[in-house]
Amino acid sequence: MRAFSNGLVTRARGLAGRSLRTVKRVLDERRSGGSVALVFVTPDELPAGIPDRAGLLAPRSAGPLIWPTAGAERHVLHDGLLRRLASAGEHPRLLSERFLSPGEYYTDPAYFVRFRQALLWPRWGLVMLEPGRLWDDSTVAPRWFTPTLMGVPGIFTRHGASRLSLGVARPARVIEGPALLLNNSAHHVYGHWLMDCLPGVVAFLEPLLAGKLSLVAPALSPWQRRTLQRLRIPPTVITEITDTVVECRDLIFASFLSSRGIGRPSQMAAQALRVLADSPPGQNRAGAPPLIYVSRADVPRGRVMSNERRLIEALARIGFVDVMPGTLTIDQQIDFFSAARVIVGPLGSGLANVGFAPPGCVVIEILPSSYLDTWIFHLTALRGQRYAPIIANVRESDAREIEMGGTRHRVVSFTYEVDVDIVVQAAGVAASLET
Repeated sequence: MRAFSNGLVTRARGLAGRSLRTVKRVLDERRSGGSVALVFVTPDELPAGIPDRAGLLAPRSAGPLIWPTAGAERHVLHDGLLRRLASAGEHPRLLSERFLSPGEYYTDPAYFVRFRQALLWPRWGLVMLEPGRLWDDSTVAPRWFTPTLMGVPGIFTRHGASRLSLGVARPARVIEGPALLLNNSAHHVYGHWLMDCLPGVVAFLEPLLAGKLSLVAPALSPWQRRTLQRLRIPPTVITEITDTVVECRDLIFASFLSSRGIGRPSQMAAQALRVLADSPPGQNRAGAPPLIYVSRADVPRGRVMSNERRLIEALARIGFVDVMPGTLTIDQQIDFFSAARVIVGPLGSGLANVGFAPPGCVVIEILPSSYLDTWIFHLTALRGQRYAPIIANVRESDAREIEMGGTRHRVVSFTYEVDVDIVVQAAGVAASLET
């Protein structure tokens, strides 16, 4: 009994005068298998940065260390905008505001940060400096899928606040470093793989090839492994993890993994695409069609164009070849798009391949009126390509929002129809333009 009483006194020490809720919370955090509230750590909270990559990779005992790689970039929109080919459908104001008015975009500053010790949820790309202290930029992509992070194993909500179960924070597996985190939670989506994951790999290509750095990732798909193989990265430096949570001793995180940059692509992201395209075996443009329609016929859910078959048939009559990127290897996609003069297609990850297309290529993008994403608009400006948006109407009943975890989100699964004649007319004019 005395020992039990002493234990109560010890656990209660320092809690006098606190509210009952606070006492319960503190005791819960102290007990084995309890939980801790999540806090979010940002780059602004770290000490002054390291000047270069060599400094970041140098053996040190202190940490975390941050390398501010590139400042914010300003990009004017859009020297290659083909206004006469653009079409507003029923939404002239949206066309004017989003695409035709003079504008610009700014990229986020890029950085790499090195943590001497961290918890990692590989499937989610989620990084925790210590139990409860999340690296904020690693949570951006996961919060698209689960706004409160409740979908991440070990994270739950109580009284409206997200918390970590401390039992999850003691993983059995330890990954020794230094290791570069390859992915975020959207890595399985082709566009995010190229724009979010690839730039960090290319920035550290030399130490990866020299075996001085490894890559850490969840289980990869064959096409993702082929991407890394094309960059000549040996499989021996790639650690694919199926564990839910691992402890990493020496982990490097790239700011590109926040996925904020996919909508505002930077020079580093564009350069990463060029490095991939130029890596062995390079581009084999023999037989590649110069006029391409990027089909989403192999994507049965999400944004479905109900009259796509009719559009494909009409474009074929003026020389366009329909291509489904999801059925091609990464090498075939690079070959096809590197030779393209005109690319037509609906908004989607397949259009990330315009990053492989040459300057001057014409890109005609079909955008559902309820989902006017501008990332291809921005990417074509960065690559020196020509661009024309065609807005397709989405029925008002489909253009709705839902609430997830207290946050409003656009519904991205709907059916829409495009004006085939308008697209074909624009594509015909584009095909007649000089390169």
